[in-house]
Amino acid sequence: MTGHFSNIFFLFSCIREVERRGITEVGIYRVSGSVADVGKLKKAYETNPYEAEQLLKECDIHSVAGILRLYLRDLPESLFTSAIYDKMFEVYTTVPSHDQEMRKSGFLSLFSQIPHNPNQACIVFLIEHMVRVSQYEHQVSRSTLIVPNIIKQKLNNQKKFGPFYKVYKHFSTV
Repeated sequence: MTGHFSNIFFLFSCIREVERRGITEVGIYRVSGSVADVGKLKKAYETNPYEAEQLLKECDIHSVAGILRLYLRDLPESLFTSAIYDKMFEVYTTVPSHDQEMRKSGFLSLFSQIPHNPNQACIVFLIEHMVRVSQYEHQVSRSTLIVPNIIKQKLNNQKKFGPFYKVYKHFSTV
């Protein structure tokens, strides 16, 4: 991430708006929003993130979720940097699955190497958001499309995506 405050502000604003109006919405991260609204929001966040925050309140909630996915997808590098992702994958594949403490220690050690601001802060904020969304899983479909956008990978098999596959599967079933 670039670390530019206004971009982080917009990311957090999108998440707050989804939680305010869309957390119980069926398919909040599955259903596409209005192409016009997403385009309007994209232009606004590129030119004036504070104006974009106001537009978030006026747009369809699926458009807000859509611009959040687009924002994460368009980052120059994923929140989990490539070097750290590869090392996390290595921990996942080399540490025996029954040794959860060693895996946890390895993941936490690697997570501490991710740039604190803004990457770590955004990852924690997004994970907390996904947990809140998952609390409504009995009411709504789980959110499949946000996890691949966080790590910039297609999560189509457990072997290749190791530590993120379980998170992806959790948010992609129902």
